[in-house]
Amino acid sequence: MDIPLEVVERALRQSGLRLTTQRRAIVSAALTMPGHFTAEEVLAHLRRRHSPVSRATVYRGLATLAEAGVLREAIFGEGHSHYEVALAAPGHAHLICVACGAIQEFQSPAMERALTRVCAQEGFAEKERRVEIIGRCGRCAKRQARQRAGKR
Repeated sequence: MDIPLEVVERALRQSGLRLTTQRRAIVSAALTMPGHFTAEEVLAHLRRRHSPVSRATVYRGLATLAEAGVLREAIFGEGHSHYEVALAAPGHAHLICVACGAIQEFQSPAMERALTRVCAQEGFAEKERRVEIIGRCGRCAKRQARQRAGKR
């Protein structure tokens, strides 16, 4: 990801946090992850790099980075959180396949406007927005249809 550490550092400072050596290692690992990633994937990346960051530090660090708005936490029903770099992909939603676990991002300006309008109508002070649509991807839906057709 092409996000300079200065941008991350500025976001942390605005949240009253410092970019410590351990946070810098976690952020650097997160910026190399394609798309969505878990704490365990970050930990594995750091261990491959022989970084002395503990599992607890990675979990706490990711949570802190999410609170600061550097990362976005998304729970996709697998019993653990997934993260993505929030500074890189604003205003998008996710299609999540329950069969294969694929996560597809999409943007819809019309949906964003509709959600903003609903919040305004309800006097709701939005803090964060997550849109996750759970179902089957096209490939898994076709496979399921073939399986059903074969059983008849």
